[in-house]
Amino acid sequence: MAGPGPVTSVAALVDSIRRSVSAVEDPELPVTIDDLGMIHDIEVEALPDGLRVLVRLRPTFLGCPARFLIEANVRDRVAAFDGVAGMSVTWESAATWRPDDISDAGRAKLTEHGVIVDAPGAEHCCPYCGEHDLQLVSERGVALCRRLAYCPACQSSVDVIGAARGPGTAAVIAPSALWAAVGRRQEPREEETQACPSRQ
Repeated sequence: MAGPGPVTSVAALVDSIRRSVSAVEDPELPVTIDDLGMIHDIEVEALPDGLRVLVRLRPTFLGCPARFLIEANVRDRVAAFDGVAGMSVTWESAATWRPDDISDAGRAKLTEHGVIVDAPGAEHCCPYCGEHDLQLVSERGVALCRRLAYCPACQSSVDVIGAARGPGTAAVIAPSALWAAVGRRQEPREEETQACPSRQ
């Protein structure tokens, strides 16, 4: 990636780096890390041999495996700037990320892709049909920061992003039994329990 060229001041450099880093996309969601509220702070320190850039990020979930790819993409963006002699990208566990840190633009993009935000004051409606009676069916979603909800109206599964996990936390969307929503699980048919015959 070609560098953006020289900048005229530290303030301008910080602004340019912030805009470049803000454009980094989350590998698991169709939204930037800026819209997700993951950028905690960006600092620039003047050193004798150039500038040192410190980028502090907030993970949506401490154990998220996508952190390494996000960090690598951030480093590539910062390294593209002239005058940068060193950098540090850290994850601030003390600066807790919350679902309400997601921007309005980020929420709109997530909704377009079937993901809703579980945060106080958020409107919890199905992204497919608009029904408000969503039911949380699993604390385990397709990613560590997501859960699985169910819409009885259109019978769709809905991804829910939120940080309400662990001691002292609770999901805003009311939980319910999965099979109470979709019906009692049927017993497997007899032929399904038999071993598949070997190919001749």
